[in-house]
Amino acid sequence: MKKQHWAFTSLALTLASGWPFGLLAAECMQYEPAKSHVPGTLESRPDPVDPNGRETLMLLLDEPICVAGGEDTELNKPEQDIKELQVLYKDPYRIKVLVGKKVQIDGWLFHKDSEEQLTNVLIDAKKIKSASY
Repeated sequence: MKKQHWAFTSLALTLASGWPFGLLAAECMQYEPAKSHVPGTLESRPDPVDPNGRETLMLLLDEPICVAGGEDTELNKPEQDIKELQVLYKDPYRIKVLVGKKVQIDGWLFHKDSEEQLTNVLIDAKKIKSASY
């Protein structure tokens, strides 16, 4: 009888903790202020919204990612199966030599907050470096 009680209590605690949803959230990346390290291939595409035809940096991810919702779920909505990120970088011309190559981007993820942004999740890149993998 004690074994059954222990099993029921264990199951109840597991469900109360949000499993499997809690487990999935633990595996997902986090929005800012958490820093993210994301590998992929850097691309440059014409910005369809910009009337001047400027280029936009995109990161094609090596593997799809998910991002857990933040405290402000209105702004930081959870997202699943993300395959590309729009990249914001202070000086996109300095890294033009990396376009078409495998890179690692260190920065902060944030959710789309305007229609001009091309992906639901973007990365504010602090550092973009060539990846040797």
